[in-house]
Amino acid sequence: MSVILGYKAEDKLYLAADNRLSEKDGTFICDNERKIIEINSHLAVAFAGNAGTQALFGEFVKGLKNANDFKMEDILFNIDAMFMSLKINKDREYAINILNSSSYFIVAGKDKNNDNGIYAVSYVNGKLGDTKTEMILFPPLGADMQTCSNIYVKNIHMFPQNFLQKTVKEISGICNTVSPSCDIWAYNFVTDNSSMEHFS
Repeated sequence: MSVILGYKAEDKLYLAADNRLSEKDGTFICDNERKIIEINSHLAVAFAGNAGTQALFGEFVKGLKNANDFKMEDILFNIDAMFMSLKINKDREYAINILNSSSYFIVAGKDKNNDNGIYAVSYVNGKLGDTKTEMILFPPLGADMQTCSNIYVKNIHMFPQNFLQKTVKEISGICNTVSPSCDIWAYNFVTDNSSMEHFS
């Protein structure tokens, strides 16, 4: 599993995700996987866990009408609908694969009240749950949560201009399922603009 992070600053929201794709056993596949999906200019989702979940969610998003008007509640609803659909189709191989593994999402952007925020969503042991937060890190498989959190907090304070890149790179040094490269989505809620950048 990869590392994904979300952070709400005074005037921006951030999502970050490394680029490594691995097999369940940690076998390396590639270092160019994009794990953040931009829904529109004020909304994005980062993924970790089962790669099939991200692929299925990407297909869900492609089929949605009015995605440009979507807010966080719409994405949370669609994640829930996706897992309900998987449970209905629980005998199919792709559904079995996703339902028997863990998946993690960080949803960042505007809500229906035009407030800006972050939701951490997890599907673990057959249960889907979400929590509103201002800072989140889902650690990679095999890495200690406390160690990863300490790295994250340290870098926020020591390197406020590039704490996300530093955090991903440092965690890649302790976990072989994380690449030192990452993608970062930033939404400036003062200017109402977002950007996606890749860092090697």
